[in-house]
Amino acid sequence: MFSTKSRSLKESGKRSFTINNAYHIDGCTTKFTRKDYETRLISDSAQRAAMKALTSLCRVKRIKGQCALYIEMRETTQGSKHKLYAYKCRRVKKETPLIIGERTYKYDMICSPVEVIPTKKCPKSHKTSGRMRTYKSVYKSKQLKSKKSKKTKSKKD
Repeated sequence: MFSTKSRSLKESGKRSFTINNAYHIDGCTTKFTRKDYETRLISDSAQRAAMKALTSLCRVKRIKGQCALYIEMRETTQGSKHKLYAYKCRRVKKETPLIIGERTYKYDMICSPVEVIPTKKCPKSHKTSGRMRTYKSVYKSKQLKSKKSKKTKSKKD
């Protein structure tokens, strides 16, 4: 009744990718690190996987509307050469949302391949204390603040 044979990615024509790095549109580094956010994207092409990665990164950063990043993808399919692919990706809001069945599509994804991501030493860091923080770092900062406040109270007494 049920088949015990499983379809591998190779048989289905799909490939596996992961996000290697992400940069702001001016080339400055983002808070993204693979240690904090690891994902496996299954897609037919690296460009499609970059579109999925842009969606997930914009969702993590809670960006509504336009979002633009340089995304570096690494192929992780078994037997592949684990090649790196670089894309300049933008998410543009549609004027009228596309409704198919119960799903509503509000954005268009535009990813174009680039030879080299223009990384540079940024004079002003984009890294702020908002969002994209791990639970551990938030917990540690709260502990440090409470310890400091206890020390200052004991000195005043």
